[in-house]
Amino acid sequence: EAMGLLGSFRVATGQPAEAEALYDEGLAILVEKYGENSPALAGLLTSKALLLTQIKRLDEAESLLERAAELLRSGAGKPTAALGIVLADLSFVYEAKGRRADTERLRTEAVAIFSRLYGPNRLPPMAPAPFCRRARRTSERQEEFDSPSYASPSNYARPSSASRRS
Repeated sequence: EAMGLLGSFRVATGQPAEAEALYDEGLAILVEKYGENSPALAGLLTSKALLLTQIKRLDEAESLLERAAELLRSGAGKPTAALGIVLADLSFVYEAKGRRADTERLRTEAVAIFSRLYGPNRLPPMAPAPFCRRARRTSERQEEFDSPSYASPSNYARPSSASRRS
């Protein structure tokens, strides 16, 4: 986890090569500790994939996100918020690569996972904001996402300090 935090810091400070090295080091530690098929790898795989997406290494990002989704599917027994987030992230890679059908399929699956976990018209606070904005367009159950409450950022964003005081 520390390597992931350090890697995220390096990404935020514009040091992608250093971030990638930290993610790789963290993944090596997790593989040694838990094995190469552990769902524990999914978080760092996703973090590294997001970095690779930012620097336009989409094929590598796609591979890592697909692996993270595979690990989460095999390890949890039922869909988790983490799987929904990985699928949302992977949908952006597919979109960037022009794979519209795959993009729609993954977004629909992610919305279905979030709906089962959080209830209709709700997305988790950690869902990517661009995904939240696009979820309405890609849902098979469009009517759930047509209500004014869905469009409100308060349904998926962390409350601001002002709203916490009221």
